[in-house]
Amino acid sequence: MIGGINNLPYLVKKDMTLLVYDFSEDILFYVTSVLMNYMFVGLEANECDVTSVRECDCTCLSNKLVLGFGNSSKMAFCRQIILQAAFLAFAFLTVTCEEPKECGTAKSAKAETYLETAAALIDKLRENMPEEGKMDCSCPPKPMDCEEVMQCGHNRSGIYQIWPRNRVMYGSVYVYCDMETSGGGWTVLQRRGDYKRPADFFFKSWNSYKNGFGDLRRDFWLGNDNIYALTNQKKYYLRIDLTDHANNSRYAFYDQFWIDSETHHYKLHAYDYSGDAGDALTKTHDGQKFSTVDRDNDNSTYHCAQKHKGAWWYADCHTSNLNGMYNTDKVKSADGIIWSTFRGSSESLKMTEMKIRPMDFKAGQLDMDIDAV
Repeated sequence: MIGGINNLPYLVKKDMTLLVYDFSEDILFYVTSVLMNYMFVGLEANECDVTSVRECDCTCLSNKLVLGFGNSSKMAFCRQIILQAAFLAFAFLTVTCEEPKECGTAKSAKAETYLETAAALIDKLRENMPEEGKMDCSCPPKPMDCEEVMQCGHNRSGIYQIWPRNRVMYGSVYVYCDMETSGGGWTVLQRRGDYKRPADFFFKSWNSYKNGFGDLRRDFWLGNDNIYALTNQKKYYLRIDLTDHANNSRYAFYDQFWIDSETHHYKLHAYDYSGDAGDALTKTHDGQKFSTVDRDNDNSTYHCAQKHKGAWWYADCHTSNLNGMYNTDKVKSADGIIWSTFRGSSESLKMTEMKIRPMDFKAGQLDMDIDAV
C-alpha cells in the first residue's frame, strides 16, 4: 500500500480526516452514496461505468479490484485494497484535523477508541460479502433479493435466504419470494389474509414494525429495517395486490418505491402509479413518516394509528390502511384494511400483498444450490 498515515489510508473531505484500519482481506463491501464526495488518500482508484451493484461486483473482480461503492442508481467506483471499516469509520469517527499527521498524534486516543469500535463490527459484515473467486456474475452466491434468487433458476415461490447489501450491521434475512406473479422475482414485504389471527394482530408497536413479525407463509410484516435495507440497494418497483371479500382482485403498481431509515421515521417515497385498483397511496401518503400505536408521526391533530388501529404512513389520516384491523365485509369502519380507490374508505379487504422487484429485472436462466425453505 502506498501513502496514508503510518502506511494506513485515510478518508478526506475538506478539513476533516477520518482514519480507517488496514484490513487487507479480499472481501467485497458496498458503501452507499454517503462516501461519494470523499476520497481515500493512499489508494489507487479506477472508475467503471456500470449500472448495477452486480455489474460493479463483476467489473471489480475481473480487474482484481475488491471494493465497490456508489449509489443505488449507478455504482461509480471500484477500489483496490479492502477497507470494510470505511463506512463504519465514517459513521463513528469524528476526528477533525488541519493536517493529516495530527490525526495520528494529538487525537490518537480518541481515534483508537473509535477504530476499535469499528474493528469490532467487521465480523458482522463478512456474512453479507461474496468471496472473491466464488462469484458467478450471472448467479450470485449470496443474492440480494428475490430477483437474484430467480437469476439462479429458482422459479418456485417460497422462503429464501437473501443478503441485502445495505444491512451493514446485520447478516442475512429470510424472505418470501413470489416467483409467479407477472414474471416472478418479487420480494414480498407484507401479506394479509384470513389466517385466523385476532382482528388486531397488526395493531403493534414501533419496535414490532421495525423488526418485523408474523409468519412468512401466512400474514406478516417484513420489518421496516429490512424494507429500508432492501429498497436502498437498487431501484425497485412496488406492486400491491388487493382482493375484496367477494374475491374481486385489483392491483396497484408504482414505478419507484423506497423508504428512509429509522432516523427519518421510515418516510415513504412512491411514484408513478399504474394498475386497476386506483392510486390510494401517493396523493395522501407519499412523503409521510411511519406511525404506530406508540409513535405518532402523522400530520393530524389526533393520533391516526390509535384512531384507525393500524400502522402506516398516515397523513391526516389515510386513503389506504393496509395494516389496519382484519374486519369482515359486514363491518363498515375506516380502521379496517382499506384501499379507498378500490372498495371505498370503510370496507375492509380480504387479502393484500405488498412486493418489490428491481427495475432492471431479468428472468433467471441458471440453477444452483439455493433452495426454498
